[in-house]
Amino acid sequence: MGEVIANMGSEFADSWGTDRAGAWFAETESMSAETDRAWQTARLAGESRRANPRSRLRSLLRHDESSDVAQLSQQRILQRLDEDASHVRHLARSLHAAPTATAGGM
Repeated sequence: MGEVIANMGSEFADSWGTDRAGAWFAETESMSAETDRAWQTARLAGESRRANPRSRLRSLLRHDESSDVAQLSQQRILQRLDEDASHVRHLARSLHAAPTATAGGM
């Protein structure tokens, strides 16, 4: 995501075109797909953890709050990544709709 934003900044330093904005939009779509895969992996890991009889036995003996906190932290990170990709995608969409500009014409 940082690389896409850095590329946007570099392009604005010189000039840019709507074709480049389309490429940025496609990259944000890829970011969202990767975030979706990460969500699926996190859900699968959570289900596996809950289904594991050893972890159920441990939770009966003591409540393991650290794993609950870690899971919430992972969810927050994935939510933020998804939101950030959405913001960058919106920026790319706006740039795609804007007329082509050059550094000298601004």
